[in-house]
Amino acid sequence: MRSRYMSYKAPAALDGAAGNAHARTAKELVYAGVFAALLSGAKLALRVIPNVEVVTLLIILYASFAGGRAVFCAVTVFCTIEFAIYGFGTWVPLYYIYWNLLGFAAWLLLNVLPKNAASRKREPLVNNTKHAVDGEDFFDNAGGLTEKCDAEADTGKQADTGITDDVSGLTEKRDAAADTVIQADTDVTDDMRGEIALSEPLRKTAYAVLVKFKRAVKRIFAEYTFRASVLAAVFTVFFGVLSSGVDVLFAAAGGVPAAQLNRLFVVFYVRGLWFYGVHFVSNVFILVFSYGRLRVLLKKILRVTF
Repeated sequence: MRSRYMSYKAPAALDGAAGNAHARTAKELVYAGVFAALLSGAKLALRVIPNVEVVTLLIILYASFAGGRAVFCAVTVFCTIEFAIYGFGTWVPLYYIYWNLLGFAAWLLLNVLPKNAASRKREPLVNNTKHAVDGEDFFDNAGGLTEKCDAEADTGKQADTGITDDVSGLTEKRDAAADTVIQADTDVTDDMRGEIALSEPLRKTAYAVLVKFKRAVKRIFAEYTFRASVLAAVFTVFFGVLSSGVDVLFAAAGGVPAAQLNRLFVVFYVRGLWFYGVHFVSNVFILVFSYGRLRVLLKKILRVTF
């Protein structure tokens, strides 16, 4: 007797487009979960260093390659984990607003997701018949131009003969002057040889320093590194303004008179200037010297796995 479960048939496989879309969505969710865990772990690891964090770097880096939906999911999960660990406070709405805005801005300015190859336009086929006709006209015109070039070449040869005689006389004068200059240079070289020997190590050191400086400047002003550094600087400044604003809103909800809110905002902001200053310097430094290398590394990883 056949069981009713034996008549079950597996659902038909998804077509290519739908299957690729589902697979990509699944990968985005996996990456979002891994990245949210990485954000939480990195923040916990650096909590012993006051006012220094790599969350800004990691969010900007992840938003450079992931889709907007994946960035939003990862950042929201990270904020929820922070809320679950530390409990509710004025920083909770600040985190949800600030980190998601940073991810969205980085996704707009730095994202380099490859375009679908199927949407690229193909080049039109070449019309061989038309080109054959054009080729016959070209060779007819080329025959006439060749005759004109031969006539002009004969005239040029006659002119070159007279110029060559004049150049020969000038060459002899130049050689005599060069012999005089060489004799004078020999005497000067003997005197300077000792000084050059002393300055050679200094010259090599200066050149090495200059090369390192040029590489550092090039790294800083590379297109994506420069954008990421400016974005981090702007949002770090915005963090102080937003943080003070959120604190003022909670104070207003707690019954502080509206006339005192402006003064309270200034007090909150000035009180956190030391935090904002260290936060700003550390974020810019981290982005300038880490974003470029990590961007290349993450691009290689995603090229293989995504």
